[in-house]
Amino acid sequence: MVKYNYLIPLILIIVLFLAIVLFVVIGCTTYYANEKNRFSFKNRFPFELNYQRNVVIVSYFRLFLIFLFALCIGFPILFAVSFQGASNIAYATIIAFFFIASALVDFILFFIRPNYLKQFKVYSTLAITLTMMAEGMVGVFFFTSVYSHIAYKVMGGIAFALMAFNLLMAINPKLSHWDRLEESKNQDGTMNYVRPKISPLAFSLWLNFLTMVSGEFILLISLLLSALNY
Repeated sequence: MVKYNYLIPLILIIVLFLAIVLFVVIGCTTYYANEKNRFSFKNRFPFELNYQRNVVIVSYFRLFLIFLFALCIGFPILFAVSFQGASNIAYATIIAFFFIASALVDFILFFIRPNYLKQFKVYSTLAITLTMMAEGMVGVFFFTSVYSHIAYKVMGGIAFALMAFNLLMAINPKLSHWDRLEESKNQDGTMNYVRPKISPLAFSLWLNFLTMVSGEFILLISLLLSALNY
C-alpha cells in the first residue's frame, strides 16, 4: 500500500465524520423549517429530506448532499489507487467499484419517490445488495491479505458483521408490507390511516446508508494503519 503521512487519512476520517454529522443536522433542520415537525429516520424515506416546499431552504441541503456523496465516491477511489501489485490493485478496484455503485444508488434514492413503484423497488434492492457485496469484499480482503496485524483482521470482522446485518435486513419479511398504513378509529366512527412508527423499508434504507458509510470509515482506517506502519 502507498505510504501516506498519517495526517492525511486522519484528516479524511474527521472530514467524513463531520460531513455525516452536518448532513443529519442540516437535513433535520431544513425539514423542521419546512414541515414544522421533526424528521424521523424510522418512518420517513430519504427523498422526503430532498423534496420539501421551500426550495431556497432545501437547496442548502441538496448542496451538502452532493458534497457528502462526492466524498463517498472519492474515498474508495483513493483506497484503490493506494495499492501496489497487480492482485492487490485488482481486488481493491473491485471493492471501490461496489462502494461507488452503492453510494450512487443511495444518492438516487434521495430523488426517486415510491409513486415510481417499480423503479423504487429496484433501487432499494440494489442499494442493500451493493452495500452487502462491498462489505463482504472488504471482509474477505482483510482476512486473506498479507497484512497480518490484528487491526486488519478486526476491520475484516466488522465488515463481515455489517454484511450480515445487511443480509438480515434484506430477508426481513416485513419488507414485503412496507407500504401498509396503520388504522385508527376516530370518535365519529370514521377510520384514519397513518404511517406506522417504524416503516420497515424506510428504516432499512437509512440503516443501509449507515452501513455503507461505516464501510467507508473502514477503508480510511486501513489507510491510517498503513501510514502508521502497521
